[in-house]
Amino acid sequence: MRLRTWLVTIFAFLIASVPAVAREDFYVPNAALLPVSASVPLGFSLHCLMHPVDCEAGGVPLVFKTPQLMNQLTAVNRAVNASIIPTAGLESAVWQVDPTRGNCHDYALTKRQHLIELGLPPSALRLAYVKTERGDGHAVLIVETDRGELVLDNLTGLILPKSQTRLRFISASTANPREWVML
Repeated sequence: MRLRTWLVTIFAFLIASVPAVAREDFYVPNAALLPVSASVPLGFSLHCLMHPVDCEAGGVPLVFKTPQLMNQLTAVNRAVNASIIPTAGLESAVWQVDPTRGNCHDYALTKRQHLIELGLPPSALRLAYVKTERGDGHAVLIVETDRGELVLDNLTGLILPKSQTRLRFISASTANPREWVML
């Protein structure tokens, strides 16, 4: 059972066992929608310690999906996918921006930084940990738009809505990249 479901079940049981008079004191609307904190990946935390400005939140939590935005996302996705040589093992435990060689997390972090340099608000750019169809751990970048979440992935040149990927989303950063939640 997923942790969120388990916690909501425990919460509901505790509320049900409280006398009726006191129940309203503990009522939390949309309790199933409350985010559950997730661990921040160690490599990202180390990157933030070394480059704190890369890990600042700011701006609005979403952007408008326009042709200009799609052109920016496509250009950055292609450029970053072509500029980093993929490594099979852990080249570096610390996530890096613009490495010559790197893993999926380096691609995602580099895309985030390039989009921030183009003027996108950091709060609309979410790093995410996912599982691929084969069950492999993987990192991608999510862009929050007014028409839904778009995924930039180094395994494909396509920018897809989150719902159209074949990925299982595990956790992601919030509008504050130093805080992660379970998905």
